[in-house]
Order: sequence, then C-alpha cells, then structure tokens
Amino acid sequence: VEEGGGAFGAAGGADASAIKHLYLQGVRALLKYQPSYFADFTELTIERLLQCSKDPSYEIVHTAERALENLVTALDPERCLSILLPYLRRSEEAEVVLSVVRTLQRFVSRVPSPTLLKSLPEIMPTLVGCFSSPNVDMRKSVVFALVEAYFVLGDSLMPHLAGLNAAQLKLITIYVERQQKARGPGEGG
Repeated sequence: VEEGGGAFGAAGGADASAIKHLYLQGVRALLKYQPSYFADFTELTIERLLQCSKDPSYEIVHTAERALENLVTALDPERCLSILLPYLRRSEEAEVVLSVVRTLQRFVSRVPSPTLLKSLPEIMPTLVGCFSSPNVDMRKSVVFALVEAYFVLGDSLMPHLAGLNAAQLKLITIYVERQQKARGPGEGG
C-alpha cells in the first residue's frame, strides 16, 4: 500500500471512487470471461471483493457483488462455499454479511445437496438471525437464499428452519410456491 492511501487514495474522493469502480468492472469481466485466472487466488479475490461491501458508493458495492457472482458461478462451488462461510459469521460487519447472503442466493443451486446439508449448521444461525434484521435488503436476501436452498434440498431443509416464526415460514412457503410456478413442473425439491 502506497503512502497517502494507496492507489485509490492518491486521487480525490470522487476520482478514487470512479477509478475503483472501473477497476472492479475489469475484475468482473475477467471473472466472467477468464475465471480460471482466479482459481489460485479464490480466497484473496473473495476477501477483497467482500471488503468492497463496506464502501459508501452503491456502484462499488453493486459491481463487487456482481464480480463475486461471476466468481462463484464459474469456480468450484464447494470451495467458494467453504471460503464464504467464515464471512457469514461476521455479525459486526453487516455489509459483508449482506453481500455473502446475496452471493449465497445466487450460487447455492450449484452446491451439491450433501455439501449444502452438511453446511446448514454453519449457515442457518446467521440466516435465522438476519431474517429479523431491520434492513429490508437483508431480510429479502435471506428469503431468496432460503428459497434457493429449498430447491437444492427439498423438505430436508425444513427441520433447519425451526428457528423461524410462523410468519417467516409462511413467507418462505409463498416464495417457494411462486418459484415453482415460474420454473415449471418437475423442478425443485
């Protein structure tokens, strides 16, 4: 890191944000079209992209999350899940947890059901807690992540939802039914 805040800190605030955004767009494109370049740096890439969750700029956060989505949809889902799980437990960093939940929502369908089932004891306490978050984006992301998990695990997920109240369970059921109709017959658990 260079003196004066590194490469991004040397320029003015708006310029630094614009440069960071362009940089993230480049990383996002590389992750989409050349993901194998990142296979040896998955942990570091995920860590750096999640750090962008704390940025005050919506464009930075959004682009970093789309880059994360490209990464987890292109590289080994089990490895990505194992890297993301420790970040899910960082309750003091709500922005990071939100990005992880959003990322889970987008790639949980790629995780093999035995791996996902085995990971539920680590995932569910945070998701259940986040379901009561005052942040509507967090609650919405939790619902969508649980709906996607249902399509991987089917009724095997239900015992892990015991920490939710009746209204929360009903909400998940409604969204599962909507997704089943949208996806058509024969899909899901």
